[in-house]
Amino acid sequence: EYLTAMGLLCFAEDDTDASVVEVGLGGRLDATNVLDAAVAVITSVSLDHTQVLGDTVGEIAADKAGIIKPGAIAVIAPQSPEALAPLLSACEKTGARPVLVGRDITWEPLPAAGNPSHPASLRRQKLRVYGLRHTYELELPLLGEYQQENAATAVAALEAVAEVQGLAMPPDAVAAGLAAVAWPCRMEVLAERPLVVADGAHNPYSVASLLRTLPGSLPHRRLLVVAGFSRDKNVAEMAGSLAAASGTVFAAASRHPRSLPPDELAQLFRDYGAEAIPAASPAQALAQARSQAGEDDLILATGSLFLAAEVREAALGIPPEVYPELLTGAAPPI
Repeated sequence: EYLTAMGLLCFAEDDTDASVVEVGLGGRLDATNVLDAAVAVITSVSLDHTQVLGDTVGEIAADKAGIIKPGAIAVIAPQSPEALAPLLSACEKTGARPVLVGRDITWEPLPAAGNPSHPASLRRQKLRVYGLRHTYELELPLLGEYQQENAATAVAALEAVAEVQGLAMPPDAVAAGLAAVAWPCRMEVLAERPLVVADGAHNPYSVASLLRTLPGSLPHRRLLVVAGFSRDKNVAEMAGSLAAASGTVFAAASRHPRSLPPDELAQLFRDYGAEAIPAASPAQALAQARSQAGEDDLILATGSLFLAAEVREAALGIPPEVYPELLTGAAPPI
């Protein structure tokens, strides 16, 4: 709550025309919901934080719908019917105008230069978004089919902000902004031959989406997985999906205290029929995976943002930032 207040104070002092404020958890009772936002954006709803938000997608969507304010524009990414119903109900109750991505705002992939059979190159993809105001030709330095949906949702949000704030939002400015996006650990290519990719997918929906989009975005011969999870997530379902996609898994734990121990994780993967090798650290897991990978193989590091970040450090030679007082719970010296 204190950090949220600090951020809002900075926005106020800088007199921003528009501020992008991401909800921390859920929506209805989140600290960010003190804002009377004229535009609410709700991306695809899946099961996460169930111990707080509810056990069903419908319950979680109803909580997230709490950010929709009276008279606002609600930009809603494609949803399951169970999630969409409470979102549209909230719009009806508040008099908000829904803008449905996939219906009101649509998109189509465009072929990459020199490779018409694949819309994505190794590090970027092209798409055309049909907005309510303009048509946008976009080049996105992010991989994955779901990033096309995210880009279309971002365009819908920009058009809504332009409408309520009276801001100019020319298509070339939108294209320039999206072309400059950098999103570490989101299907991020860290090395080639073999490919090393880090993705912070950390719930069953995001892991399934990642595995579904990998073949088209990053063609490969064999998939090797470096995996690590936080113990409070639905680890079993994610491990099952990864084991079905790859027969070889290197199990590791990040420095975060919530991390599942490598031996326990490796046994879980073995229960699903995968060859699982515990490693002392994400860096060691990456080294072991590289020692077994061929030039045409893909090493995927996933399961948590903490794990993906540490693999990124190892692959790119980034010195880690370590805060012992956060890992042990001890108070920092004064």
